[in-house]
Amino acid sequence: MASQGETVSSPICVSNRIASTGLVGLEVGATSPVRDRAHQGGAHVRLDRGLRECEDAGEVPCFNTRIGAKTTLSAISELLELKTDAGLSLTEAQECLVRRINFIRRHYIYLHAAYIMLIALTGATALCYTEDNLAFVDALFAAMSAVCCCGLSTVEVAEWKAETHAFLHVMMLAGGAILTSAYQPLLRLWAVSKLCPMLEGDTKDSDGGNALGGNYLSKSMRLWYASALCVVTTLMYVILVHISLAFFLGMFNRSNLRVPDVVLLAVASFHGAIFSPMEPYVDDPAVVAVASVGCALGFTMFPVLLRCFLRMEWFFFSGVKRLFSSFRQTSTVRQRSLFPADNGEEAALLGCVDVPLKKGAKEGEFEGGVKGYSTWDRAFCDILKSKQPASMHTFLFDLRETVYLGVAWVVITVIAAAPFWFQQWSGDGLLAPYSAPYKVFLALCQAAIVRFGGASFLSCLDYSDSHIAITIMAMYVPPIPVPTYRVYKKWKSVPLAYAIRPFTSRKFWLFVAVFCILIFEEEWPDGPDAPYYDMITRTMFEVVSAFSGCGLSLPPRWSALSFSGTLGVFSKLVIVAVMFAGRHYTVDFSIDIGFNSLP
Repeated sequence: MASQGETVSSPICVSNRIASTGLVGLEVGATSPVRDRAHQGGAHVRLDRGLRECEDAGEVPCFNTRIGAKTTLSAISELLELKTDAGLSLTEAQECLVRRINFIRRHYIYLHAAYIMLIALTGATALCYTEDNLAFVDALFAAMSAVCCCGLSTVEVAEWKAETHAFLHVMMLAGGAILTSAYQPLLRLWAVSKLCPMLEGDTKDSDGGNALGGNYLSKSMRLWYASALCVVTTLMYVILVHISLAFFLGMFNRSNLRVPDVVLLAVASFHGAIFSPMEPYVDDPAVVAVASVGCALGFTMFPVLLRCFLRMEWFFFSGVKRLFSSFRQTSTVRQRSLFPADNGEEAALLGCVDVPLKKGAKEGEFEGGVKGYSTWDRAFCDILKSKQPASMHTFLFDLRETVYLGVAWVVITVIAAAPFWFQQWSGDGLLAPYSAPYKVFLALCQAAIVRFGGASFLSCLDYSDSHIAITIMAMYVPPIPVPTYRVYKKWKSVPLAYAIRPFTSRKFWLFVAVFCILIFEEEWPDGPDAPYYDMITRTMFEVVSAFSGCGLSLPPRWSALSFSGTLGVFSKLVIVAVMFAGRHYTVDFSIDIGFNSLP
């Protein structure tokens, strides 16, 4: 109860006052007045006191007949990202919808996991139907590898039918990290569309409630356009990269690849899940370059290029808009010459092009109070100038963090390429048959494709122990930190989170100790029958490769299958679980609607 002389900073509904006095057990969605819903035993006395306090404080009592529970107020406040309870009039159906949106928003990672598992199980069933004599565990392994964009398999996928190969690549598209990153803005579109009717003015709301609803209604419209733009940008990026990869591969390859092979290789490269062996294409620079660039653009470089791609998209959009405006003005001038008008009509005709642009912007919403911005211009500004860019798109970071991710990726690539130059350059090395420029090119492409490629142009069985250790390290280095992780929330910096997360892990230092021993105590095999890579090394390599989505394997020399193909059913299921867990490493636990991220 407020003390005498105490002032309240903002208008509060009576339902808020009731909740603070302990009457939180009122029925939600009842249509009778609040005073009639108070229970006996002195409840009406506390209600009258709450009304008198509202009047003494200068508040406008809000007889909200559709909000009576603290949980509903907290739910809508959480959805609007407010620190205090929001007093908005909601129907019973709207209250249920708010709770449903909050549930989906808070448990997004579980919905994503169910989505991936559903595709994998459906794909495994289809693979068993299309391929004869294929065990379900092998079909599940291949389906999970395709959905998680890994590239590992327990059978010879190259011998499968063309229809089965096409189906595998469809599963890659459905589960790809880039395409599924558009699901969050899609969910935000749906949530904002459902929120708009709740935020419209209501005669039963207080002045403060109407002002709150109007403010958030404006923000909701901005978020709607920004989310739609994020979805369109992601789809445009996927389409343009696929078309470019297929075009260059079809034009410049020397291996006489057919059109279906070109398309499938472009899709597999972009998603980093190349099931077919790539060693036969080591002499084809076009295949080597396109596969490596595709793997880089598919996931590793997407967060680095997304901000630049948005700016290019905005520049293109502005150019098209200016061209269209010039065409409209030219048509207006011609119409004026054919049909003379008075001064008022002439001004209206000449200004008709600018009217929609001026209506779409408000002075002060951008730096300097820029006028003449259209709704889509404002959406570009909201995304690029956002306080929390990752709330707009999972893989969108600020400029400093974007530069850091690009530099870190280049450094990791150079480190992974160093063993080729120092150990495989001449003599019996893998690069010995090639010219010096092609050696540098091939080593860089092989190192670039290691992280997320799932392909190898050079046999991994000819690597030294130190080379294997460096390759495992390149695969093990944590991918992009997701903002919902606790370490990111604590340090508020991608570089710090990128470094502190592994350095504070005891398992990481155990890996470092093992790798140091492998590097400094390696012994080269003395003959073709010498033991090569023990079980621990192969298992560690396979597990890290499966978790990181790389897809490389160290198969035994006596087997044409991968190392996973020589394992038992239980071990295969363990690798499947590792791939599934690694796929969700960069998925947000929960998502924000994004009201607080608007500039």
